[in-house]
Amino acid sequence: FPSIQEHLKKRGLDLSRDRLPISPASHYTCGGVTVDEHGLTNIKGLYAAGESACTGLHGGNRLASTSLLEGLVWGAAVADHVGQNGQITDIENESEINGSRYLAHNSKVNDSAYLETSRRNSKEAELLLTKLKKTMWEKVGVVRSVSGTAEAMESLHDLKQASIELFEETPNTETTGLRDASYAGEAVARAAHYNRQSKGAHCIEEDEDMLNDVVMAS
Repeated sequence: FPSIQEHLKKRGLDLSRDRLPISPASHYTCGGVTVDEHGLTNIKGLYAAGESACTGLHGGNRLASTSLLEGLVWGAAVADHVGQNGQITDIENESEINGSRYLAHNSKVNDSAYLETSRRNSKEAELLLTKLKKTMWEKVGVVRSVSGTAEAMESLHDLKQASIELFEETPNTETTGLRDASYAGEAVARAAHYNRQSKGAHCIEEDEDMLNDVVMAS
């Protein structure tokens, strides 16, 4: 990790010699999206490669760093498949449709009332994004519980609805980022909630909801 070493060097530290403080971090998309040998998901036109993809190349215990190799292999596979199967035209057509909102947004850049609404929505989106991050860290982190992920799903669903309203009213960088993050966050929380096994990078704590599930199953 040359960039980390350079960062430490500026502060008089050596990664290979000095004792350094560390803290755990959550890899929320550590191999989550199932793809085929071409990097294609079950959604038309959507590909995944690298850390977000679940390829099976490194088995069930893939570490984040090995996604660099997967990014190289599946990145090339995605490019080959897109180029050979006429996917570019379909994707371009979708982009034109989705881009119509931004064209409408740009046509109003001289409208003072619209600009004020856009600024207000941007600030609201930033506040909601902070709330979303807090929810993911506290409820969908490395150590999680069934009740916690259930609370996260409910909170993230509400955040998603709010983000859609903000985006529809004023599609800008902040509202777009919040919308995308809320969709991704809710999907991760849902998958975490229904995965009742402690495997890989996550650990599930037993709580009352989980114990009730065990009793009902038995």
